[in-house]
Amino acid sequence: MLTTRKRKVAKLIGESRSMKEAMIKANYALSTASKGQACLSKDEEFLALLEKELADSKVVRTHTEALGATRIHTSHTEPDRIVPDWPTRVKAVDLAYKVKGKLIEKKELTGKDGGKIEIEITPGAVRDISGQPPIQDSSGGQTLREDDFITG
Repeated sequence: MLTTRKRKVAKLIGESRSMKEAMIKANYALSTASKGQACLSKDEEFLALLEKELADSKVVRTHTEALGATRIHTSHTEPDRIVPDWPTRVKAVDLAYKVKGKLIEKKELTGKDGGKIEIEITPGAVRDISGQPPIQDSSGGQTLREDDFITG
């Protein structure tokens, strides 16, 4: 259910606030706000509202601003000068993609009980580049071995 607090969070995120900051401003408990992304990222209604509030045009505008972020470099021996603020630029772009769900962190996949993942491919689905005939299993499908994959 889309509550008033969730609506406020989506609006505040659309105004370039972090998820945690938006949740605190929307009167969520600090403990809940600290887990913000995990709490709200499973709520389909919230995600739809967030997509509306955090429209691509806003993200692009923020990216443009973030890519141009600067800071003043001061020195006792030289005049002050404006220099690129690289940490701010990178963090702003990274955050926008994470909030939009378009930046996927590295995931490690394992099979049953942490073992290897077995893949079965039907005949004709894979082009054999090794020049060796494929191994046929009892069901007529190909069984790929670890050394069948190109690595490196």
